[in-house]
Amino acid sequence: MSWKASIFGGLLLAAHHVAAQASVTSTQTIVLPTARPLSAFNVPADFASVGFETAFLPGYNNTLSENLVASLASRMAALPVIRIGGTSGDRITFKPKQKEPAHCVKKPCNSAATFILGPTYFDALSTRFKSAHFSIQAPLSDGLPTAPTSSPTSRVCL
Repeated sequence: MSWKASIFGGLLLAAHHVAAQASVTSTQTIVLPTARPLSAFNVPADFASVGFETAFLPGYNNTLSENLVASLASRMAALPVIRIGGTSGDRITFKPKQKEPAHCVKKPCNSAATFILGPTYFDALSTRFKSAHFSIQAPLSDGLPTAPTSSPTSRVCL
């Protein structure tokens, strides 16, 4: 038998010995209120919601994600809110003629990378998730332009 097995076996025996010595010496009745206390907070009906990282929204533009959000919505008193945001939301640009929904500028393509969004990025918002509202993060990075630009790539400010 290994030393690890010996120690584990000893711990099990010790735990069993302690549990065998435990006994109930008193009971206490707990009375639960039948009405909501006046000091209780109301939880918003759309509290249970979903969040998608900005750069990865196109990956959720599928039937499975749509069905999961619809299932959540069917159990709520108000439509859930899908929050589009996260770290990548601070480093996105928009290119009107780009064909792919989101292009990672430099690997690794994670939430800290810079992404360029194309017009098809917004397809998930217009064709899917009809049983939800959206909250889209505004970019907060220091790289926002301070003057109008005619560049083919511009900042997304939603």
